[in-house]
Amino acid sequence: MKYVLSIWLCLSAVAAQGQVAEPPPVDSLLKGARHYYFLGYADEALPLLNEAVARYPGVAEVYYWRGQVNQELDNKEAALSDYQLATTLDSLSPEAWFGLGPAYVAQKRDVEAEAAFGHIFSLPHEDTQKVMYRMSADGEGVDGMFTMQALQADVYYQRGLARWRQGKGEVALADLQEAVRLKPDAPDYYYWLGQVLEANGSLPEAAMAYGHCLRLQDYHVQGLRALLALCEHQPHLRVYMDEVLVGDEVSYTALVFDGIGKYQAGDYAGALVLFDRALEAYPELPETRLNRGMALAKLDRAAEAERDYVAALRADPGYVQAYRQLGVLQYRERRFSEALGQFDQALRLGGEDATTYYNRALAYYALGKRSEACADVTRAETLGHMVPQKVKQSLCK
Repeated sequence: MKYVLSIWLCLSAVAAQGQVAEPPPVDSLLKGARHYYFLGYADEALPLLNEAVARYPGVAEVYYWRGQVNQELDNKEAALSDYQLATTLDSLSPEAWFGLGPAYVAQKRDVEAEAAFGHIFSLPHEDTQKVMYRMSADGEGVDGMFTMQALQADVYYQRGLARWRQGKGEVALADLQEAVRLKPDAPDYYYWLGQVLEANGSLPEAAMAYGHCLRLQDYHVQGLRALLALCEHQPHLRVYMDEVLVGDEVSYTALVFDGIGKYQAGDYAGALVLFDRALEAYPELPETRLNRGMALAKLDRAAEAERDYVAALRADPGYVQAYRQLGVLQYRERRFSEALGQFDQALRLGGEDATTYYNRALAYYALGKRSEACADVTRAETLGHMVPQKVKQSLCK
């Protein structure tokens, strides 16, 4: 009997050792991944989604969520691949298509982005009305819900941008107009609508769109830049800025606009006071740093001005005007090589600009690079910069 019992115990032990734990169900993995994702820990969500993909490669939802996480982690190629797989596995998933469109945009593949956004409109009506839930961070409840129909404004907006970048001005304009109709409280929509209208030559309508943008978000820097530029070249459009500022003396827009007015009138100390106030309100905005730097430069406070220009570039590494102003400052400080680098960056990022070519010509000349200086000053003149004849003769001798 002992012998039989021993054999049974051994067999039981072998059986126990051979047991394989059941793999976690897909819902459990997704729940855990969403928990980390909504808490802001996308890097913790990714391993769970990788496991979900390995165990359940035929489930579209795991690819969609991994695409969301990869997008959050700035893994653009991986996100695009995941959304493509999700739409292949479930061609009627509006979530997957809505993820795929921006992923194409991030890769500057506007033709495919346009097609992806357009596909959402071709889905069955009941699918676009489907309720989507956003789970709470603990994964136990719902802290928001929306329908895909409610996302149509975003679809029109993104498709409009993709179309505009392809040179399809008319259909891009129609998309952006529909976007602002469906979602009239989105400042970015009005800004880009203004950009398309301005490119199409509809300047009053563009100014009106920029004004809407600023009324919705008074510190919308791109909208402010655009409206200021229009007012500078088309003074009669100042009425749209006046509408934004009516009864307002303390908003970011009002402070910057009044500061620029004082700057242009030569009251640099007065402009600095207003730019300081704007900076206190919105220290992260590069426009504020640039404006204050320009006022400081005029007051011969070069070191402080340079710190502001550098801070503006840290906040926005593509800020062309900050490169231009920093280059001018460094040229005046006789730091010609550094100035040359700033003008190079401004031309690389901002395209051809007559004044920048002229300034770079002076920097080349100061460094003894006569042929480069002559080429730049000639290009500046071709682009419309008024070059004194004596200056051109000196640079092109």
